[in-house]
Amino acid sequence: MDRINFTNIPNTNSENADIDTVKKKRKNSGDVQDLQLKNKKWKHWIPKNISFIENTALLKPPENFQKTIWELSDPNFYGKMRIQKSTFLFVENLIQKDPVFLNDSKNSQIDVRFQLFIALYRLGCSSKKTSISMIANEAGIANGTVSLYTERVLTALNNVAQSYICWPNTLEKKKISSIFEYNHKMKNCIGILTTTQTILSQRPAISTTKYKTSNGSYGVKSLVVCDNEKYIRFLSNLYPGSEMSETMWENSLILNNPDRYFTDDLHIVSTFQINPNKNAVYLQKIDPYSNESYKLTPREIEERDAQVDYISNIVSETLLLWKNRWSSLYKIKKQLKKPEDFQKIESWIMATAVLHNIACEHEGNWMGE
Repeated sequence: MDRINFTNIPNTNSENADIDTVKKKRKNSGDVQDLQLKNKKWKHWIPKNISFIENTALLKPPENFQKTIWELSDPNFYGKMRIQKSTFLFVENLIQKDPVFLNDSKNSQIDVRFQLFIALYRLGCSSKKTSISMIANEAGIANGTVSLYTERVLTALNNVAQSYICWPNTLEKKKISSIFEYNHKMKNCIGILTTTQTILSQRPAISTTKYKTSNGSYGVKSLVVCDNEKYIRFLSNLYPGSEMSETMWENSLILNNPDRYFTDDLHIVSTFQINPNKNAVYLQKIDPYSNESYKLTPREIEERDAQVDYISNIVSETLLLWKNRWSSLYKIKKQLKKPEDFQKIESWIMATAVLHNIACEHEGNWMGE
């Protein structure tokens, strides 16, 4: 079919333009066969602006996006991908042979690198700064493709989660406990137990009240155990936002399988109140007017307060480092419509925890905004 000549079409923005006039103009130019206004699909369609049609061809193809991102300066790449180029290459090499990137069809997938670019870009962006459509437009792909690539990368990262979110081994336990004891006389401590909450941007369509948090928003919660070097050593399954922290702990694998996590007199300390046992202790500051305060010396009270401040700082720094780097955790743009959606959110959070530990190992603190 010949290319449509738009030069004789009147330039108008009105959706009530005279179609008969357009037909006559096109008939005079010999292009009447190209005019499909009788087709129901195009019945009310008239080109509004030639420049709009021309601009659609200016979208950057994927290969240009990939080249542009990789050639960014180190600070700009770091700000966009949230990790350094060397760390990016490590992650790419880690996941590139995952089965999720293999097709049963003859058509091969686009480069794993490109898909990782898209996923990291999305994981690192807060809902205030960007959206799927903005990423899709910048990358020159469809909105659905952004979601597809992200889910593939999340799957691959979840498949290696057991290697990167793992309980400390014997040597690590010895090292961690010695640091806790050296810094604040916290003998035999190998980690800090806390909870973290992730807000959902949309009201869940299922079990709505269960996901309502104490501040009125909707979200999910999980248990986290971190160590003194800000590594996430344990991340539980998700719970609805209204779930009590104590209930989450009572159902946790750590409490119900202590032999798997603890040896000798080793234990963790908790930032929230739990029923004490030999493997988990709730640590809180001493109330100067409580009966306990009369049993301790001023020095012992001061040491306890310092211990509480120490573990609070570790937890705060760990969660801030995790969420500031992967800013999507501040408000995940997912709506719970069916059980599979809950699993996708769980996969999202777990993948960012894997990336957090990898970045801690290769880079240290997040140096972004």
